[in-house]
Amino acid sequence: MEKQISMEEWKTIPDYEEYQVSTLGRVKRLAYYKNVCGGSKQYCKERILKPQKRKRGYQAVMLSKNSKVKSFLVHRLVAMVFIPNPDNKEAVDHINCIRDDNRVENLRWCTAKENANNPISYEKIKKANQQRA
Repeated sequence: MEKQISMEEWKTIPDYEEYQVSTLGRVKRLAYYKNVCGGSKQYCKERILKPQKRKRGYQAVMLSKNSKVKSFLVHRLVAMVFIPNPDNKEAVDHINCIRDDNRVENLRWCTAKENANNPISYEKIKKANQQRA
């Protein structure tokens, strides 16, 4: 049986129309013109943002709006844009517990308790506790 490769789909990030996030967990800044000295404009081409790795292993990107810069966790952007959250759950779980695997099929909305009870997470916590004892 052949493994099906999904096509990358891009969608605009709400409140940050100059940016898009993809189903593969990539974030890009769309092409734009910026004002430079003398009143002229400079063309800036579209570019994929390089995520920063946080202490706990999550990836984050900086988005700018009205000259204000804000940090966003990539997995939360992917979930917010592509995964419906009808129950308004607060956490986003990496199903395979790999914190930099931000593909949409690896993410799900959940409660903090559901996140902790992910079978893979549970086994990792159990092993870590056994090693400490």
